[in-house]
Amino acid sequence: MKNKIIDLTKESILSITHPRFFSNERAYQGRLYCNLLNTFVRQGLLDDEELIEIEYQKSTRHSMSQRPDIIYHIPAEMKKTAVDKNNYAVWAIKKSATLDKAKSDFEKLDEMFSILNYSLGIFINIGSEKTYLDSYDGKFKERLVSYAILINNNRIYLKRNTFGEKGIIIEFFESRKVNTNESLERTGDAGSFS
Repeated sequence: MKNKIIDLTKESILSITHPRFFSNERAYQGRLYCNLLNTFVRQGLLDDEELIEIEYQKSTRHSMSQRPDIIYHIPAEMKKTAVDKNNYAVWAIKKSATLDKAKSDFEKLDEMFSILNYSLGIFINIGSEKTYLDSYDGKFKERLVSYAILINNNRIYLKRNTFGEKGIIIEFFESRKVNTNESLERTGDAGSFS
């Protein structure tokens, strides 16, 4: 399921092509939420219990008070389970994150991993070429994926970083044109990224 969520996230990211959604985190978060919801429904990953939620407030019953941007889970009250069960993925979104902001989000994702047992954390840095994955020093490397997204020359460029056995794996993708629904391709090179 982890790889499917990663691939559907990539698909959802690359289908955001209107420059307006890149103007701030909330605009991008709202559009990504809609794309993830539609993509997950189309793939049969949502039912009456599994939900994708936006800015779900964690509280004292969760042993934390952060508000993740987007989560994919089965709420504890639906299955009458502990709050650290059935937590699949959490997304953290930043616009042009600095190293300090990225590290702060990585710490928040680590908290989601360790306290609520989320299987996957996805950091998305919009309007930047930096994923900052090389600065992650937590203990959940196998659960973390980091994206950087740029618009350049009417194209969306996406860099995805994950940890592999021999270090960080870097992949590049692009959309053919901004503001279209044309097909996506893996470029295999740095494209617009330095």
